[in-house]
Amino acid sequence: MNYTSLSLKELSDFIAEMNRNKGFWDNPIPVHVRKLLIISELTEALEADRNNKKFDNNFDTLFQDESFDADVFKQQVKDTPGDEIADAFIRLLDCIGNSSEQFIVNNIEFEKETVDNLKNYSLESKQEAEANNKSMGFDFGTWLYILTDCIVNNDYDDFIGIIFAGAYNFNIDLASHIKYKLMYNATRPYKHGKQY
Repeated sequence: MNYTSLSLKELSDFIAEMNRNKGFWDNPIPVHVRKLLIISELTEALEADRNNKKFDNNFDTLFQDESFDADVFKQQVKDTPGDEIADAFIRLLDCIGNSSEQFIVNNIEFEKETVDNLKNYSLESKQEAEANNKSMGFDFGTWLYILTDCIVNNDYDDFIGIIFAGAYNFNIDLASHIKYKLMYNATRPYKHGKQY
């Protein structure tokens, strides 16, 4: 399945169903904890950047002809900044798909927009992010801070635009990270071996 050509609504519904089947929605978890789980992915991206854990390969080379090897993913892609950024995006779409009354998206054409269309979303959102935080500039940490602020303040439309703008700015192939992370997550056990 080509996840990145689905509309954000279709992708959100797919992720929501996959995560329900993995048990992530078996027990009620407060909204603020779900938001913290999104933020935790952003802090993991910062730690990956601090530790200089980079994905220096090309997805097309790594997974030729759409073949996927979970062990190769784990060794070369997992826990890199791009992987953690994809996790944050996936978590938000999961929350939108499973709890749309609490995670509301108003401005992005959620029914039509695709990851493939958003992957080159750059200048307007980048300039907007810089304008919001001129004193700090637009470095990796500032980008993550702005994304965190979006989650805290329920600005999910801005989060989606800014996550793609930053990925573009930092040469992160977010569309491929999302695609292959979803393929990897499909191989993982119930609740990915975690409590929630």
